[in-house]
Amino acid sequence: MRSLSVLNLIQKGRFMITGEEHTGHRRPDTQRFFYTTDQISSHQYCYTIRNTTLYYLFMKILIAVPPTGYHDKELSLVIAVFDHNKAEYEFASNQAGYAKGTLGGRVYVPLSFEDVILHKESEYDAMAILGGHGGQAHFWNSKDLLELVKIFRLHRKVLGAISTSPVVLARAGILKKRPATVINGPPIREMMKADVKFEDKPVVFLDRIVTARNPDDGKRFAELIIEYILGNPEFNGPQVVPAPNKLGFDI
Repeated sequence: MRSLSVLNLIQKGRFMITGEEHTGHRRPDTQRFFYTTDQISSHQYCYTIRNTTLYYLFMKILIAVPPTGYHDKELSLVIAVFDHNKAEYEFASNQAGYAKGTLGGRVYVPLSFEDVILHKESEYDAMAILGGHGGQAHFWNSKDLLELVKIFRLHRKVLGAISTSPVVLARAGILKKRPATVINGPPIREMMKADVKFEDKPVVFLDRIVTARNPDDGKRFAELIIEYILGNPEFNGPQVVPAPNKLGFDI
């Protein structure tokens, strides 16, 4: 068993510590743990500390990135929120390799959706599906992504889609008769075909599903995904660490 100092764990930003003393077990409804002991030790994502409460806030999110045509600003806004809330994330797409953004950005994608389905699905708390022109071109008819969405929904994981990609959730059948938003244009018609209750709002969230309309809405979109992992934004209100307003874009 590997031991870690309290200071090192706090510096990694993975924990909230209160002054109360508790003894307990894993809370199954969240990724939070509390124990008491002499020093912090790690074992299967459980940590312990004496005379205080240690909330383990480990979060892991899968980001679906179109192989071409993703929106660079949208991606930057999303990962900025994840970074500032100390959420681990991994990229996946139709196939592994480099993905290219509409503004010339590149990001390495180590996983295909098939890899995730076969080997890694259980590791994630949520999935954020990016949009842009690439979302429509590469994701709307992706059998592996549609299957992955259904698996995430079956396991009650948080699902989010932005810009053109809420259509993916609609085609997977998880938005039927539910409220959602999508970018203006042909995607609205696709949502209506799937019997979605389209709402002309920047962001719509209900029952662990988040949809956002435009790339500029990426910050609030990502915050809501974090809030669902930590609790329920429908009742609890904001719980995220705000991201800075400068990401190389004028926002």
